[in-house]
Amino acid sequence: MQLPKGRSLIVLLAAIVALVVPIILLENNVLRHTNGNIAFPLDSAFLDISVGKNLAFYSVWGVSKYAFQSASTSLLYPVLLAVIFFVIGSHLIIPIVLNGVAAICFVYALQQALIHRGIKPLHQLIILLAVIFLAPLPLMVVSGMGYTVQLLFCFLFMESLATAIDQGVSQLPRRVYLYGLLAVATRYEDIVLVALACLLLVSINRRREALQLAGISLLPPVLFGVISLSKGSYFLPNSLVLGPYPSYILYLAIAGLIIGCLFIWQYRQLAVGPVEGRGTIRPRTSIYRLSFALLTVLGLPFIARNIATLRHFEGDSIRIYEQQYPMAAFVHRYYHRQTIGVNNIGAVAWFSDGRKLDFTGEASADVIKSQREHSWGPVLADSLSRKDGVRAAIVSDPWFSPGELPKWSKVASWKLPDTQSSSGEVLNFYGINNDTSWLRKSLHDYELYLPARIAVKYY
Repeated sequence: MQLPKGRSLIVLLAAIVALVVPIILLENNVLRHTNGNIAFPLDSAFLDISVGKNLAFYSVWGVSKYAFQSASTSLLYPVLLAVIFFVIGSHLIIPIVLNGVAAICFVYALQQALIHRGIKPLHQLIILLAVIFLAPLPLMVVSGMGYTVQLLFCFLFMESLATAIDQGVSQLPRRVYLYGLLAVATRYEDIVLVALACLLLVSINRRREALQLAGISLLPPVLFGVISLSKGSYFLPNSLVLGPYPSYILYLAIAGLIIGCLFIWQYRQLAVGPVEGRGTIRPRTSIYRLSFALLTVLGLPFIARNIATLRHFEGDSIRIYEQQYPMAAFVHRYYHRQTIGVNNIGAVAWFSDGRKLDFTGEASADVIKSQREHSWGPVLADSLSRKDGVRAAIVSDPWFSPGELPKWSKVASWKLPDTQSSSGEVLNFYGINNDTSWLRKSLHDYELYLPARIAVKYY
């Protein structure tokens, strides 16, 4: 990697500072409320990280080391985490560092593309700052998800493809196929970007390379789907089977896809337009403008998703810490290697090694199957719990209404605080078997370690 010189180097350093300072401020605000403990705003972040940990130390793709669970929304991100975990150990700071490095690499790659296009340093700075704060990159870094890794490979894919087309090479370089594969492996929605790239290749009569690009890029989800089916799960990750993105994201994505197709059609018209006048040909439009336009249009739905999901980063992270960390610490202390059932699996998955039955279905295929078959209910919840050897269930209200509660023995409840509302959340502890003495004793013992703001009630 060759650093830019002169004013361009100053621009790069300024952009990196503009990226890193908000990350530090965002994380520092959370750490002040969590006693120095790192917390993420989304359950999905803990699932991805837990899969990475179990892959590193037990060669198992799941939220526990005992069974395959298609819980991660990414294929590449847990693998990257697993490599780092295997080398230096599993720590919650690692996802933030990995995302930060990916974000800096993206800023560098974007600036290199701008320099190659002859963009002046001042304009470089404006573009880089706009991307950093509109994406928004700092929030993507501290989210704990692999969003910045996704952004990096999507950009590298389109940049390498545009460069190859502009240079008129007879065969696409291998890096185009590699970046396409890595982009799709990072997030499934990047299939849309690869599909538009294939459409672009078809429009300029490079159909064979379009087929090769599609085949290579789809290898990760296809291989994972086959493995997942062989393990009794679904072809797609559980979170994608459970439900789609919010409707406004889908509408934006469809609109982006349509606009992208129109851009490609217009590019083809300008690039191979009919002869005009005295044998002259209409000027060829820039493939680079097209690639940036496609990235921008397709990026808008996911920018909207990031802003909607992460705009309350601090409050959501603190809420996860206040509501899930006490439960996770309890499970770690008394049920570390035993099977439990939960409907807030995120932090519990990271802090304990035992089997997990996820009542939401995000980490349990049996629950998803019952939901899709409309057979999910208290009877099936009790049946699955007993089949999996669940010793205790920790369920938040109102997951089961009083009239639909499985035949479990309610032992205690915790009234958890919520800095964002006055209602808070209630966690109920149930014994699955008739003998609840261990659960009751453990809850009494652990009460000494609970924050004073948690109200405990026994039954």
